[in-house]
Amino acid sequence: MIHYYADPKVWEHIEGNKVEANGCGAGWSAWIIPNKWFGLDFTMACHIHDAYYDLGKTNEDKIVADRIFYNNMLRVVETRPKCLQFVGKRLALRYYQAVKEFGAVAFWSGKNNPDEMRGAVIDTTVKGIKVIKTIGAIT
Repeated sequence: MIHYYADPKVWEHIEGNKVEANGCGAGWSAWIIPNKWFGLDFTMACHIHDAYYDLGKTNEDKIVADRIFYNNMLRVVETRPKCLQFVGKRLALRYYQAVKEFGAVAFWSGKNNPDEMRGAVIDTTVKGIKVIKTIGAIT
């Protein structure tokens, strides 16, 4: 039996079907990112990761979600025979690296209200020069 880690609010979110848990890959990417490899089933780890992404609000939340995802995949790997664990750990690391590098689009999807993003002002200093840039409405 695998003991997955997730915050109680995440379990509630999953059990209440409040998250679109789509496994490790969705749509076109399902064949590239399968839930199962070499007898390792990462489906629940991916569902938990989906729930963390759904509930997350900050960059720190994304980092935590990705780390928990990796930890849960390693829990799956540890249940397999030793001869498969090397391959499983490598695969878990690849999945983790993928969400760490490319998961921001999925994490932020639907969270930014376009009206709040319009007219943003960036006020910063670059090499001692004050730079103010206003970002207008996207058309």
